[in-house]
Parts: sequence; C-alpha cells; structure tokens
Amino acid sequence: MLEDGKKILTVEATDLNGDNLTYSLAGGLDEALFNIDQNTGELSFVSAPDYENPGDSNSDGVYEVTVRSSDGALHTDQSMIITVIKTFIEGTLQKDSLTGTSNNDYIKTNGGDDLIDGGDGNDRLIMTGPSSSYRFYEKYGITLLFGGAGSTNGETLVTLVNVEEVEFDDFLWNPPTSSYNYKFGSLGVNDDLLGSNDADVFDPAGGWDRIVGYEGEDVVVIWGYSEDFEVYTKYGITKRFYPDVDIKNLTKEQAKTIYHTDYWRRAKCDEVPPHLRHIYFDMCVNFGQGGAVKVLQRTANAKNKEKIEVDGGMGPATLKAIQNLELERVRAYRVLRFANLVIKKPEQERFWFGWYRRSMEV
Repeated sequence: MLEDGKKILTVEATDLNGDNLTYSLAGGLDEALFNIDQNTGELSFVSAPDYENPGDSNSDGVYEVTVRSSDGALHTDQSMIITVIKTFIEGTLQKDSLTGTSNNDYIKTNGGDDLIDGGDGNDRLIMTGPSSSYRFYEKYGITLLFGGAGSTNGETLVTLVNVEEVEFDDFLWNPPTSSYNYKFGSLGVNDDLLGSNDADVFDPAGGWDRIVGYEGEDVVVIWGYSEDFEVYTKYGITKRFYPDVDIKNLTKEQAKTIYHTDYWRRAKCDEVPPHLRHIYFDMCVNFGQGGAVKVLQRTANAKNKEKIEVDGGMGPATLKAIQNLELERVRAYRVLRFANLVIKKPEQERFWFGWYRRSMEV
C-alpha cells in the first residue's frame, strides 16, 4: 500500500450455511497497529504509516497481521503481509510534465525542461548535483530551478509547484508553496489559458498567449524585468487605439478620463434613461457605440408597436423608443447578440459563459 493511507483492504469471506460473519484481529507481530471493522471487514492502520520511519516490529516497512472471520461457532484465520511503499515518479531525458498523487511522492526529473506539480501530500523532488550548481527563482508559489545539464542553453529548467522538498546532493531545501490554482503555458507556444472562479496564477512561459482569468483575484507571473516588456493594454485601454498614450504608466484616474470622454460623453450616456445608462455604456465599450445602440433599437422594436430604424444612431426617435425599456429586456438582447457571435464564430464559445455573466451583472 502507499504511504499516508490508512485504509488497506476489505476482507471478504462467505459461510456455506449463509450465516452472518464477523471479523476480528487474531495475531501477527504487528497486530496492535491495525483496526478491522467487525461488520464490513475493512482493515486499516490505526495511524498512517511513515515510509521513512517504519513502525513494524523489525522496522523494515513490512507489516504482519492475522485476521479472523467467524460465524459464532467456527472461524477461519488468514495471515497477511502489508508492505508500505512511497510513490516514485520518474521523468525522461526529454521535456516532461510530471504530476504527483495524493500521497507522498518522490519525483525525479532526469533532465529536460520539466514541469512538476507535486499535488497533495508531502512531496520530494530529487535533483542531480549540489545546490550550488542551480539558481533559484520564486513567485506566488512557482519555483524555477536553472542548472545542471539539460536542454535550455546547456542547463535544465525545472518549474515546480506543490513540492514541499527539493533534495540536492548536499542539501534538502523547502521551497515555498501556496494554495493557488496554477495554469501553465508551453515554452514558446501561443497558448489559450483559461482561469476558474477561484484565485488563479498564470505562467504563460513565453509565446503570444491569450489569458482569461474569469472570477477570483488572478495573477500573471512574468519572469524578467518590467523595462524589458511593453504593455499594450491596461484598464481596457489598448495601444492599438491609443498609440500616443503611455499605456505602461497609465493611472486609473487617467483611464477614467479616457472612458468618460471617449465613451460616456461621445455616446450621450447622460441622455439615456438612468436605469439603462450603465449597461449602455458597458455595451459601448464592448460593441462600439453603433453596436450598443443597435441592441437598444432591436429591444425597442421587439416591445413597441411603433418601429424605428436599426441604424446604430442615437437620435430623437431612438431616445423616445427606449424610455420605457426594462433593464432585464435589454440584458436579454445583449445576451442574444453574444449568442449570435458564437454561432458565427464557434471558436468564441469558450468565452460564452463569461459574456453571459457580465451581461447579467451590469
């Protein structure tokens, strides 16, 4: 059995007369270390065994116990030997992605640029060579180890999370760990990385990557110095549309000014009924003013007997038509616009739920 598990197996027996059987312990050198359920026959350790510190009678990690099944008159004994092992996971000379189990794992890379996720348990990564031959970098529970002989400029690059111990030839190190959900890209590959509703940490690992965090306080880890990177989007303001704006150093107040000037005022949000202003403004940011107005115009035509032209222009006729529109109705037609986009471009479906949720929240 694996270290750190208490349950071992369920003893099964049958009685020729169909009598109910009960189970008990009946000896063995290590009987005191075991429990057995008298009704189900489930055999387990009293305490989870420790692979490094065996608790059996001769300390070799091999436990001996005898179990008994009885119908009340007759009984049968069975001697059992249970060997405790530690999960051992080994990589190759190539680039590997190694994932641990819920037990205490030993993981060995054997070279190559590897991604190691220890999973649950108290896991140990075994590295070749002394600690002095490696360089260490850590952010948000992600640790990078450079050193030895491998595939990156003559060195091995090992990325690890959820690993509690790293064993070098001369040193046992405890790297920091955390409870984040980790999302990793592939080295030099253009990835689509999608988050969850919890706190996610993204390591894109290079390439032109698309990252969608969804809910939670998400973090993107970039290895390097900020001056080596150019920021193209901040607070939703992109360099593509604002080439003269210093996006990298853009403040939140400056972004608010841009949104107010270029979206709120230009789209005449103050002229829209108060209960529709925020969803209209949000649609202007997403769809452009023309697209946002068309959503309102289609919504009005679906409700009102007097129809207006769906031309994307916020004129007197449109302002009059939307006065009595319910917010819920506008939300529904905004969702319909996203649905039509997914129908036309199926590759966009992975964003559907996020779009729907945003439509319901504004």
